Amino acid sequence: MSTTTTKVEEYDLSLEVIIRKFILNARVTKINKRELLTLDNPNYERLLSEYQHLRGVTIDDMTDDRNLPVHLIIGANEYVKICTQTQARIGRQGEPVAELTRFGWAIMAPGDGADHKTGFLAVNTTTDYDRLCTLDVLGLEDSSPGDQGEVYKEFREQLTRHPVEGWYETNLTWKGNHPPLPSNRSGSLTRMKSQINKLRRD
Repeated sequence: MSTTTTKVEEYDLSLEVIIRKFILNARVTKINKRELLTLDNPNYERLLSEYQHLRGVTIDDMTDDRNLPVHLIIGANEYVKICTQTQARIGRQGEPVAELTRFGWAIMAPGDGADHKTGFLAVNTTTDYDRLCTLDVLGLEDSSPGDQGEVYKEFREQLTRHPVEGWYETNLTWKGNHPPLPSNRSGSLTRMKSQINKLRRD
């Protein structure tokens, strides 16, 4: 089992909805990923026309992309701040639920009996949630002693190309998780002094 230390950055973020004149202040953790996870596009246009209880619901960011990237996930404390007094649109068991928030309408997957293969504007499977919360998202995943992935990553980061000659340069590679090597400074000094004394006698 190895130990990895990484810096986790936190920022105070303000999300502003200009049309509805609302600002959500929250503290967020920066994740060095292009996207946290992706959800299958549920085809909002089809949902709005298929389910009677969703009539009148409007989605501002419809897209034909197959997957929808998730760049920000808010917790329960922030979610209660964006809820409105508008009654949620709830259909039959297993049908999607629409709720009006201060950011607009959100279509969420129902509870038990739902089609968990479809993702809406809420994480609805424990698989995606567990994958999101694993330590590798924060760069803290455990690695086996023989894993050379970090060594290769460090090698790539240090690899540079000479601008004139064109050759590649990098630092010496070291075996990951290896204990510090013993210093031979004391023995070298002793041998050097002995050699100096010998030369003086000669």
